Amino acid sequence: MIRSHSTAFASEENPQVADSRRPFVSTRSAFTPVRGQNESLAANSAGVPAIPVPMMHQVPVPATIFFSPVIIPAALLPSHQPIVALRSPALDASDKAMIEACGAELRAAIDKKDVTSVEKILAHPAADEIAMTVGGHGMNALYHAVKSNNLEFAKRLLKLASRNEQAMQATSCGALPIWAAARLKAEALIVLLLELSSAREQLAQCETTGVHPIIMAAEIGSLEVVKAMMASPHVNVVDVKNKMGQNLLHTAVLHGQLPVVDFFLKQTCGRDLALATDNEGANPLHLAAFNGNVSVMRCLLESRFSCAVVKGRNKKRLNALHVAAQCGHTYVVKYLLESHYGDFLVNQKAVNGNALHLAAQRGHLAVIELLLDSVYGETLAKQRNADDKNAQDIAQKNGHLEVAAKLKASGWF
Repeated sequence: MIRSHSTAFASEENPQVADSRRPFVSTRSAFTPVRGQNESLAANSAGVPAIPVPMMHQVPVPATIFFSPVIIPAALLPSHQPIVALRSPALDASDKAMIEACGAELRAAIDKKDVTSVEKILAHPAADEIAMTVGGHGMNALYHAVKSNNLEFAKRLLKLASRNEQAMQATSCGALPIWAAARLKAEALIVLLLELSSAREQLAQCETTGVHPIIMAAEIGSLEVVKAMMASPHVNVVDVKNKMGQNLLHTAVLHGQLPVVDFFLKQTCGRDLALATDNEGANPLHLAAFNGNVSVMRCLLESRFSCAVVKGRNKKRLNALHVAAQCGHTYVVKYLLESHYGDFLVNQKAVNGNALHLAAQRGHLAVIELLLDSVYGETLAKQRNADDKNAQDIAQKNGHLEVAAKLKASGWF
């Protein structure tokens, strides 16, 4: 008796896939040998075209022989191609064309929310292969289902033996279905995809090729998706960062997502997130000052980590007041000067001088007037930078002649 063409899992008989990080292999073959050299699978009751079945050579073979899969390293394949190719039986051109045609019909039916057509196509014996075909931008059927935020279609596709392969199949831009689900704030789809055995690999691939889905969720303010992903054992909240070294709290702060910021600050991991710095040495308070968001700034300074974050200085030795003055964010500067940390922030000098020097360098007249009118005006005006220049000198050197004239007329210089 000949064993079927089903792909084999790791075992002593099949050592080449024994690595725990092996590509996901379908446990089912879409094709079953039939009698008669010219026979093919009949069209199923749904009316989907049949695919001719290549015949195996009619020679007795020991029962222990497998038709093993060819394991192709993922790095050698385009990201949107299937990971496993069957060595035998090979599909001829007409078989492949039929599968591609069915795949196109499946994706179109998903986009049209045509339940009947989707069920008919997925009842086909070659449903696994059909689901793995890709259309425009390298998107497979699962990606189309996720993009349409259609939970029922996604569930139906993930009942196939190729479910892990579908979830790991990236588009031509390198995006996986789980990334698209995060972008759409589709909490139920995220939970569904994280239940697959490929969950860890999905997240690792997202992090390698682009943005981790939970980073995306924090960026767009999808608190429910953030919570759903935090519940997964495959997500280490503190370690997840983007290419700039910014963690989840950094991301939420930078994009002004106040509910997400407040949520993270109240978690047990809040301190680690709040005190972490990105590649430029900036902590969340620096990013709030850069973004000019007073509400987020207030949330950070009213948290239990306020004393620690306010002391933070980036690689240019800038504190939050320096960053706000440099960016011209008048309301943030005013809030910081009036806070409990005003004295501390004013007395810290950056590499290029104090907050007044930095505002003069960029020509931010409103910030300059605010600083000079504050209780710290005289202190800031009398200080000089490392080149022994005052704010008027700096404004004039950088071509801000109107600002320099206003500074001179202030009487402080």
